[in-house]
Order: sequence, then C-alpha cells, then structure tokens
Amino acid sequence: MGTLSALARFVARSVREARPPPPRPMQPAPTPRRDVDSFTPATPARPPAPPAPVVPLTRAEDRATVKATYAAALQRKPTTAEVKKGVAFLESLRAQGKTGAELRGAMDFVIACTPEWQAKDAYRASLGREGTPDELAKLSAWGAEQAAQGKPVEELRAGMNFLIALTPEWQAKDAYRASLGREGTPDELAKLSAWGAEQAAQGKPVEELRAGMNFLIAMSPEWQAKDAYRNMLGREGSPEEVWNLAAWGGQQLAEGRPVPEMRAGMDFLIALSPEWQAKNPRLNADRDAIYLQQPNGWTCGPTSLAMALAASGVRPANGDTIWELVDALGARAGVGTPGGVSLIADVARRFGVNAEANGSTDPADVRAALERGHGVVVNGHLGGVSGHFLYLSGLDENGDYIVCDPWRPGIQRWNDGDLWAFTHGGPNPPGFAEVWPA
Repeated sequence: MGTLSALARFVARSVREARPPPPRPMQPAPTPRRDVDSFTPATPARPPAPPAPVVPLTRAEDRATVKATYAAALQRKPTTAEVKKGVAFLESLRAQGKTGAELRGAMDFVIACTPEWQAKDAYRASLGREGTPDELAKLSAWGAEQAAQGKPVEELRAGMNFLIALTPEWQAKDAYRASLGREGTPDELAKLSAWGAEQAAQGKPVEELRAGMNFLIAMSPEWQAKDAYRNMLGREGSPEEVWNLAAWGGQQLAEGRPVPEMRAGMDFLIALSPEWQAKNPRLNADRDAIYLQQPNGWTCGPTSLAMALAASGVRPANGDTIWELVDALGARAGVGTPGGVSLIADVARRFGVNAEANGSTDPADVRAALERGHGVVVNGHLGGVSGHFLYLSGLDENGDYIVCDPWRPGIQRWNDGDLWAFTHGGPNPPGFAEVWPA
C-alpha cells in the first residue's frame, strides 16, 4: 500500500510537469523602425493615369469649337493649319480635365492674343469703327513682326494704339473732345480729318497737324462762346447759354464778320448780364441818368468828369458836383481846364475811382476801354479851333459810341469816323482818360 501511494504521487507530478503552461495575453507586434528623412515620402506616389483616348466624336466637337470661335472673334473661317493647331490645343486641355465652357474660353483667349484680333479691337476701341481690310492687313502685319521679335501682347497692343493715334482721324476726334468736351459730328470729323490728311501728305509732323486742328476749332463760334464765358464770368457756360451765344456768333460769321469782331461782340453781350455786372461794378451807361450840360463856355472838363463820377456812383449828377470839380481841376474863365487827360485822371482818382490817362487818338483804343466796361473822358476839338472835353458812357447795341457832350446835348451817337474827326487836329493835348469804379 505504501508502495502504491508513492507510485501514484510520482505519476501525478510527471503529468503536471509535462502539461504546457497557460497562454499569455497577446501583445501588438512592434512597428519596425525606418530610418528616413523628412524629404522621403511615407508612401510611394501613384503614377499618373494615362490620358483618356480621344474618340472621333470628341475631335469633331473640338473642330466645331475652333471654327465657331474664329467666326465669332475674327468673322472668318480658320485655315486648315489653324484648325489642326486648335484641335491639338483643346485635346491637351481635355487631358487636363477641362470641358465645355472652359475649352471655349481658352480658345477665345488664344485668339485674342493674336495680332489679327488685336488690330481689329484697336480700331474699334480707338476710332469706334471697324478697320478697313487694308488698314487691318497693315496693322496685323506690323503686329506679327513684333510678336516674332518676342514682344508680349501688352506691348504689341500699346504700339498699335500709338500708330492709330498718329492718324488724322484719331487726332480730329481727340481735338473735338479736348477743345469742346464733346464728340465731333460725322460732318465735322470728315472735314477736319480731310484737312489733316492734306497736312500729312505735305509732310507736316503730327504735332503741327494737331496744333492746326486746335486752331481751326478755336475759330468756331462754339469754342469762342465757351471761352468767353470762362474769361468773362470765370465759369463754364451752361449748354443753353453756349448754344445761344454760338448761334449768335454763327450769324455774325455768316454776315462776313471776322472772328475777333465776333468775339468782341460775345464779350459785350456777356458784360450786359446781371451776373457780370455784379462781379464787375460797371459805370452807369444810361445817358439820360447821368447827362449834364455845362453851365458856361469854359466848364466842359469839370462837367465831363462830373458825368464820369456820377456814372461810377461816387457823386450825384448835378450842378454841385460840377462846381466841386471846377475847384479840384483849377478850371477858370479864359483858360478852361488847365491840363489835359492826365489832370482829369489825377483828380478822378482823388474822388475814389480808378482812372488812367492814355495819349492815343485811335478810336480802336477808346472802343477797347468801353468794351472793358469803363467810361472815357475824351479831349478833342470843336471846329478845329476850340479845345473841348466830352464824356463817352459806353457802346450801344449797334456798336456806336454813346456820346455825352456837355456843350451839345443833341449829339447822342457817334461812329468811328465821328470820333476820329473829333480827336484829330485840335489845339489840346490828345488822348483820353479811362474811368471805372474802384
């Protein structure tokens, strides 16, 4: 029994030692370490997919796109070589995944970069019209030369614009815009362009041609009317004002008046406006309001100056003003006014007005003073014997002088001949005193 128990224990121990140990929990396998730098991709890039083969239907669509683009952009059919190049270009875009509107937009862009398209667009943009076949052929050929030299499209187009701007047609259009602020009418542009073409045919440079165009436009009643408003009122005339004054100027030219005389009339008409009168205090040219008759035979000087001061608003038109000026001028019997127009101007300034003596006997100088809105005390003669002063208050609507003769109240208007006869041949120092408000 003891032997059997010992044997049983031996067998049990042997069985235990022969049994495999229980399984341990599973651990994740460690990631093998790779020695790579930051420029080595983690995974190799896939090779690009081969382009899709072009099927005949797609090629037909591309040919149709090329033809439609040329028809719309250049108004012509493409050549066989142009179709071939266009189709190849579109196929390359299709391989990049481009479709539909993208293909047509790309073709539009390619054609717009050609010298032919740029020439067409340059004429439309610069002259507002289509270029003639001859014009387009010349400008396209020039552009092709520039492109062959490697010039970019922007530089090529700038050159085209410059060449068109040298033409008489472009210069005429720009002259009307710059001078009158408007587009010239077809008739105006045709005439000015034809004149410019004649100048160019004579070898005149563009600068001289353009200066001539500016001068011709400046002789027009419209330009003169615009300039008159700027000079007289310091502003642009309204469209209605300019139209009315230009129409009046056109009538003057039609009657044979020269441009300077027409312009003087425009200035005179503007000077009659309340706006000009407010900006430029003006002598009262109303003869009835300022006329004075001299009280005796030797007070023509004081009386003429009294009318000038009354017209300026610094003294009333009455006898008291005359006698005040008798004392100021030193006038007396047997002598009259002991001085010429310089004395008249000196005393006028002492009474608070502007005055300037002028030794001219030319009626044109007197007229210019009156056109400036000034009054004039003129020294002349009566019958070639007696010296005499009188006052001219302005010009009437016919351009005649408004005469205020203190000795002869019946004389009210003179023309240039009358004034010439008065200022020449008398015993007094010649000239006139120009008087205007301060």
